[in-house]
Amino acid sequence: MLYYPKRKREGEKMAKRSTEAVSTEYIHLNSCGCEHLFEDIGACRPQGRRDYHILYITQGVCFVTLGGDEVAVPAGHAIFFFPGERQEYRFSAAVRSTSLYLHFSGELPKELFGEIERGERRVFFVGKSETLEELWRKLEKEYTLALPYSHEVSRGYLLSILSLLLRRITLSADETSAASTEKILRVCRHMQTSLADDLTVAAFAKLCHLSESRFTHLFHEIIGKSPVAYLTEVRIQRAKELLEYSSLPIAEVGAAVGYANPYYFSRIFKKHTSLSPSEFRAGTLKNV
Repeated sequence: MLYYPKRKREGEKMAKRSTEAVSTEYIHLNSCGCEHLFEDIGACRPQGRRDYHILYITQGVCFVTLGGDEVAVPAGHAIFFFPGERQEYRFSAAVRSTSLYLHFSGELPKELFGEIERGERRVFFVGKSETLEELWRKLEKEYTLALPYSHEVSRGYLLSILSLLLRRITLSADETSAASTEKILRVCRHMQTSLADDLTVAAFAKLCHLSESRFTHLFHEIIGKSPVAYLTEVRIQRAKELLEYSSLPIAEVGAAVGYANPYYFSRIFKKHTSLSPSEFRAGTLKNV
């Protein structure tokens, strides 16, 4: 069962086809694509799907429920769902997120992912990869256009993506420990729930028991951007939500997301959106 409250997507051009086929082929692509998500949106499938499903988070955060607990999965991580497994995840309007997804079946995935499927982990750090993202774009193009021999070309891209994901999972096991990843995830959660506070890199580093330089390096390695850039992005997205869905004065909106000086808030907001807070609010009111 899917729930898409106030859903918006950018650049959705995928052809409508059956996306849950089970194939006895070597490997078979059911669907793929890229979603830019900036509203509250999620999926809940108690019985899962009949095929394999992978989400690669390249921006923002995906909240996944595993074993009854919700886990914040930031950019640079891949989430695996196996046939028949419960799927429950969501994206928050407070954080602009981008998710690359795959649905596929066949005999090869059983061999490739057998060890992962038998284990308990479903979220893996793979880092930021331009190569993976480019292959995903090429795969989506083939899937969408459905030109002669697209099926064969798509299988080649799909196999490359799956193999690179497994390679990066294997290599990252030694480079980024689960403990380090959890420290950074804890900081991300703290940012999202404490936007009005005076948040500093020094405080985050202290929270993780790391030096500022080590914390900044680790944060960028796991999230794909600096702590300051990530925090600013979260604050701006939350400000946009408050401007659109509340009647709070602009100065109070700024204070609610951590900018006590309304002039500084307006300057930062315009730098990241090309609109002043008042212009942004006026634009959303026109669309109501």
